[in-house]
Amino acid sequence: MKILEFFNKYKYLEIQRANSWNDIDESMKTLERHLYKKLNAKKSRYESPLGNKNLITLNCHEKYFISMSENHELKGMASLTIKDIYSEGKLTKVAYLSDLKVSHDFCLSGKRQWRNAFVDIILNKDNIDELRDCEFFYGLIDVESEQTKNLFKRFEKIIDVNYIHNYTIHNIFSNQTDGTHKMKGHQVRLTTLDDREKIIKFSLTQIAGLNWCDSPESYTQDLRNYIANKQSLYIEKNGEIQAHICFMRTRIDKLDLMELNSKFNMAKTVLPFLDSGISGQKDNEKINSIYIPVFHLNSSLNPIQRIEVTKILIQTLMKLPHQQKESVITVSNIYDRAVETALESFICMSKYMQIVSFRKKEVILSQTEAETEKINDIELKQAI
Repeated sequence: MKILEFFNKYKYLEIQRANSWNDIDESMKTLERHLYKKLNAKKSRYESPLGNKNLITLNCHEKYFISMSENHELKGMASLTIKDIYSEGKLTKVAYLSDLKVSHDFCLSGKRQWRNAFVDIILNKDNIDELRDCEFFYGLIDVESEQTKNLFKRFEKIIDVNYIHNYTIHNIFSNQTDGTHKMKGHQVRLTTLDDREKIIKFSLTQIAGLNWCDSPESYTQDLRNYIANKQSLYIEKNGEIQAHICFMRTRIDKLDLMELNSKFNMAKTVLPFLDSGISGQKDNEKINSIYIPVFHLNSSLNPIQRIEVTKILIQTLMKLPHQQKESVITVSNIYDRAVETALESFICMSKYMQIVSFRKKEVILSQTEAETEKINDIELKQAI
């Protein structure tokens, strides 16, 4: 069965192939406008800006987005991406399933249908052509959400839920008055085509033997694209590469900052860095943003050196011509203590997530367990 056929049975859900992230972004903007203008509130699992995109923007086999609608109005979005990663020392085909955004006014039956579809996709993987060869599914969850944790506890009856890595999303707010970190012999360079092969070799060396990274072929292609588009920086000291990053310039709506401001309760810290403020913003008002999808520190550096180099990289990004007085820099990666410590020197909002994998359990529920599941399902419905 094709995945498009599989979703025909769901009244509130529709799946479409996405040619690029632009397709998903445009649909999400529509949802943002609905949530803000009509409801004057919003509930989001999409870590703004761009926080979980580095799990799905790199080369992949196929990319889909799932829309959730009620009475012809968009109420939620999710994504499904099929790609290759290294897991347990071997290249593995997997599916990344992301719950990007769900409106709190989405009807109960619609929310429940999406929850059931999430489980159905995993349980019926072998019957869906596009997913049959995937070893497992994975996603990001909010470690601070008790509701999400409780939901996954229910899934554990029929699905193996494995908490793999801590994952952090840092939104760094800055302006041109930030202090300067000493270079101490470091040289920051924009990667040129002449540097390309040594940078690719360095980056591949840093990910060698690691789990949860893309195949060398896919990774190399992405690096070539970033370098060709002048979206790559590296730091050298005494002729040795200390670090390498790739970055994406973008513009984000200040509307997104409203939720960050509410979520992190840091208005007094952040608002002075946004001249026009958040509360009085226009719907189409935007600020500069830089997102870092690739962030490699030389594995031979000691903790103090890693902290020092991270500070220099962030400082360099702040001074790029694209950056103006108002800016946000987003770093998202598997938890790194050196990065966490370095970012204490900046105005920063951080979100802590976990990468979780999902597999179908081979053990079949007994009749008693199945009846218990039905009771739990009713209780959850009443709670919602």
